[in-house]
Amino acid sequence: MLAVIPILLCALSLNLLYVLIDKKIVGFLDRFIEVRQIPGLGIVLLAICLYLIGLVASNIIGRQVLRFLENITQKIPFLGSIYGIGKQLTRGFSATGKKQAFKKALLIKLSGNDLWVPAFVMNTLKSRKTAEDLFLVYVPTVPTPTGGFVFIVKAS
Repeated sequence: MLAVIPILLCALSLNLLYVLIDKKIVGFLDRFIEVRQIPGLGIVLLAICLYLIGLVASNIIGRQVLRFLENITQKIPFLGSIYGIGKQLTRGFSATGKKQAFKKALLIKLSGNDLWVPAFVMNTLKSRKTAEDLFLVYVPTVPTPTGGFVFIVKAS
């Protein structure tokens, strides 16, 4: 039973991708032009479209268009908060940005018991008294990772 669960999860994930993405995209395109039912065609077309959107967004004109759309969404109350959260997430986890929010992941031991929790290193510090390396870490809370605790822990 334990050996079958990962295989079933992979099969269900592929089926979900096929039903939610592939069939929908091919069905949408079929309204305009006749498209043969080739399995995976919708996913490939989606990947190509996302790549092209990334190319456009990374050039000067694309950045101006994104800035214009951001200004519009900031004026719409509900949409502005959703867009802001998405922008913070992409900025925080972006590996190409100049300043990354999380440098690496680690486990820290909470004092007084044998409880280890996942944490993300946000910055490194130097102790003024001992000249020891310290980490400024963020420990997310459940169920929403938008809340959490910030600790200063020894690098050791």
